[in-house]
This record gives sequence, structure tokens and C-alpha cells, in this order.
Amino acid sequence: MNTRKYGYMRVNNIYPQMKNEQMKQYIQDELDLFIDINIPNQFSKEQYTLLKRILRKKDILYISSLSDLGETKTMILQEWIYLIEKMGISVFVLEFPIFQENKNLKLYHDCILQFLYWLSKEEEENKPSQVSINKQNHKFPPNFSEVYIKWKNKEISTLMAMRICNINNQYFYQLVKNYEKFYL
Repeated sequence: MNTRKYGYMRVNNIYPQMKNEQMKQYIQDELDLFIDINIPNQFSKEQYTLLKRILRKKDILYISSLSDLGETKTMILQEWIYLIEKMGISVFVLEFPIFQENKNLKLYHDCILQFLYWLSKEEEENKPSQVSINKQNHKFPPNFSEVYIKWKNKEISTLMAMRICNINNQYFYQLVKNYEKFYL
């Protein structure tokens, strides 16, 4: 079974040529180059999904950036582990200056893996603080919890609850949503 070389990158419509030229140094056949285009507010991976079905053990995959593998640091870490350990693929990241194809591949993969673990851990540690910040940003009327309980138990109507709290319809439901999210 021959080792094949594949390339994958995510590009903005603006600069695909620059990344493409760098990738062509390693990928001779354009059919072995898979490109997904970044679409705002959407993480599309159609070409990447296709590539993963084609990849076989001992193949070589060149990616332009670690961010090509996922939206979050945790997703990138999971993809890296899947490619290296589960599929047995050699992955090289072109944006890293330590990129060396033939010298101590295990060390290269382990360095990137440790880096990704660190980033993922940092991302996870930052999540709770964001939630507590959001909790503080939602200011409820002083009597809202009492009114909420009565309203939820259908002891008072929505209109009565809004009048007691002195708020409008839209704001009332926003407060209900936030109250349920953070306190229930």
C-alpha cells in the first residue's frame, strides 16, 4: 500500500492563492488538495469530511493551520488525536516553523498534542468565568423571584406580573428566560 500525500485548508475568498502556493510545494496533484471556504457564522467541512473518508493509515496530511481542524480548541484537539492515533495519519501544519517532514515525527506530533491540550484546558477554564459574568449582567427587579414563582404557579397572570415588576412584555420574557437559565 503506497503512502499518499493530501492537503487540506480552509480559506477566505480573499487569499486562497497565497495558501494554495505554499500547499503546492507538498501536493503535486490538485485532486489531492481539499479546500473548504469559510462562510461567516457557519463552519462548513464538506471537503474535510470527504478527505477523512479517503485517508488511509500511513498517509500524509498537510494542513495550512491548526484552525482548519475545528471551531474550538477542544474540537481541534479531538480531531488531532483522531487523525494521529486512531487513523494513523502523519499530519503536518504548514504555519509552524518547526515543520520538518523527516525528523522525529513522533516528537513533532507530541509537541503539537501537548500544545493543543494546554489550549483546550485554558479554553475550558475560561468558560465558568464567562457564565458568572453573564449572571451579574442580568439585573432583575427586586421582587422578580417572588413574582416569577407566583406567575409560574399560575397564581397571577403575565400582565399582572409585568405590572408588579413595572416592565414591558418583551423584557418580562427575556428576564424569565435569563432567570431560568441562571437560577433554576
